[in-house]
Amino acid sequence: MLLSKHVASVATINPDGSPQVTPMWIDYDKLNNYILVNTARGREKTRNMHEGAKVTINVLDQTNSYRYIAI
Repeated sequence: MLLSKHVASVATINPDGSPQVTPMWIDYDKLNNYILVNTARGREKTRNMHEGAKVTINVLDQTNSYRYIAI
């Protein structure tokens, strides 16, 4: 599923402990085994990741809503 186009919900934790969840496109770098998250510098999610917040990625199969990957 990571090799095809799917929208993922990417969640981080804000400094106050609240969740920050955003649907976004992700990409998978198969060569280096990286998941690439499409976000911009200065955004809340980017700041949370740089500060070491835990991250969860949930990819839902658009053709079968009972099939998903949670990372």
